[in-house]
Amino acid sequence: MWIRLRTNKSIIVRGTITHYKAGDWVSVGRQTAEAWILGGEAEMIDPVQLDAVQPTSGIIVRGRIPDGWREKLGQVSGLKIAFSEQWTYDLPFTETLIWQPTFDLRLDLLLIGFNLLKTWQVVVPLLDYTTLAAHVGTESEREATRAVIRDLRVPLRDTRLIYVRRCEATRNMMQQWQRASDTCHEERLAFLQALYTVKPLVCDVPASWTGKH
Repeated sequence: MWIRLRTNKSIIVRGTITHYKAGDWVSVGRQTAEAWILGGEAEMIDPVQLDAVQPTSGIIVRGRIPDGWREKLGQVSGLKIAFSEQWTYDLPFTETLIWQPTFDLRLDLLLIGFNLLKTWQVVVPLLDYTTLAAHVGTESEREATRAVIRDLRVPLRDTRLIYVRRCEATRNMMQQWQRASDTCHEERLAFLQALYTVKPLVCDVPASWTGKH
């Protein structure tokens, strides 16, 4: 049963203790989940929201989709799929998931990401908990980013998976990202420049949203 933690928890996963932070989505047994929910330590995902995405939602696939993934995504009712070998920073759907297949997409979190867009304008996972903006890109790219965000000691977002609700703010963000990418080829730094310039409502989700963490 999938729940969202309100407190830090240590959970045994495949015989190994794994530490989770408040705000993480985790899957536990129903009895454990119900006990934590009653104790105010977690909250439940509304099962009605998991049946299907909004009919205005879709995925932009940046690159070649892995074998079998078209069929997997096709099982999500109402989800549209657009393929883009040459992505142009557009948002064709009201709720758009921008996905590079090098990111190990977790289907169990797919609909949760879309549902978060009911509150947030952008939902994006952290790359990890140690890599900062100061650690990537060229010196000139870092300096250009510093001029916008002031301090490079900020965590990187993983731009291979971004949920975006289309609105004036996010359209401006995508335009800024495209402009920044003309001179900053480290797209994660270019994304930070756009994010800090426009300042949409951003929900940073855990690095565990990729199955490789």
